[in-house]
Amino acid sequence: MSGVFKAYDVRGVYPDEIDEKLAYAIGYHFRGILDAEDLARGARVVVSRDMRASSPSIAAALSDGLRAGGLSVVDIGLATTPMNYFAIGHLATSGGIQVTASHNPARYNGLKFSRRDAIPVSSETGIARLEELVRANPAPSGPARASLETADIAAAYRTHVLSFVRRSEPRLKVAVDVANGMATLYRSLLEELDIDLVPLFFGLDGSFPNHEANPLKPENIVDLQRAVRERSCALGIAFDGDADRAIFVDDRAGAVGADMITALLAGPILERFPGAPIVYDIRSSWATREAILAAGGQPVRER
Repeated sequence: MSGVFKAYDVRGVYPDEIDEKLAYAIGYHFRGILDAEDLARGARVVVSRDMRASSPSIAAALSDGLRAGGLSVVDIGLATTPMNYFAIGHLATSGGIQVTASHNPARYNGLKFSRRDAIPVSSETGIARLEELVRANPAPSGPARASLETADIAAAYRTHVLSFVRRSEPRLKVAVDVANGMATLYRSLLEELDIDLVPLFFGLDGSFPNHEANPLKPENIVDLQRAVRERSCALGIAFDGDADRAIFVDDRAGAVGADMITALLAGPILERFPGAPIVYDIRSSWATREAILAAGGQPVRER
């Protein structure tokens, strides 16, 4: 287990560094970082997973550990990490865990944690404590003391996402590269938008046969850039493995900085939520902050 407890998740090579035994132990001890109020009410935890070959067994062991620790599990099955976050709020649970190694290569797997209201858990706010608990008792065991239920949140998530969308004029042609990752689940949603979709590498495959699901590496957006140029697209979007990160390219196939995307989105978001706080990355240019202020928002700079 050495080194798998990171700043914002648990992650390592399967099965050498992370396996079902560790997933069970983490599930068992997860109650140790939840709020006492949630525990007193009978805590429920959303569990979901990505398309990696090891994810079903990791998710099953995690759920068994959660239930042995007295936490009820709501299993939403295959889901993107944003869908996990949505489910926490939609189902009013005490937290959630996504089984994923995000943008890492196929041999990895991992876990991402959230508390109530989908507030992410970091090393400072719980992962370090979780590591202490697991190290103190790495092989807990016991019968399931809480329930297991399944839930389908796809329709509710679709409605939620589409509530942010305005009809585009003129109709845009958009290339989307999901790298055989979890954003594959977004295809039907994308096809409902007022766009001409140019799909690249849809179809779940945890071996990532076309390229790594890490759009931050320039070599992984080459196919997207080619599609934008050859198909005369207005823009291109590349998702990472669990679809919580995306890179945009413009109509000339040039990568657009994430800070500029935040600046562009601030205006329409603040039209809907006037005066709201907008969280932006600490690495962003000052133009992002100025755009948020100009639109009447409250810029919040975070890591």
